[in-house]
Amino acid sequence: YDTSIPIIQLHIDAVKGKLPKHPVKNTGNKVLSYLFAPHTVTIKHNMHWNKQCHDLPATNTTIKEGQAICTLITQGVSSDDCRQQQQELKQNIFAQLYRNS
Repeated sequence: YDTSIPIIQLHIDAVKGKLPKHPVKNTGNKVLSYLFAPHTVTIKHNMHWNKQCHDLPATNTTIKEGQAICTLITQGVSSDDCRQQQQELKQNIFAQLYRNS
């Protein structure tokens, strides 16, 4: 959608019967999720974080079981595409964190 028009405003206008003059273009989907630690882990110095990973912990930070490791934000043609990307990111991060630990 056109990010210059807040989505909530489009909704309010639609409830009032006012529709946009031009169709709102779907520019794709974004999904935000949090990656939680299944086990306590310490962040390694050689971690490779993908650009879709945000709110990254510092090296040598101990993340306890159940705590958030980072935020994942993916963008794709569908929400399923975004979720698939997130699953791949999760597997990559866990492979790095829990390798030889």
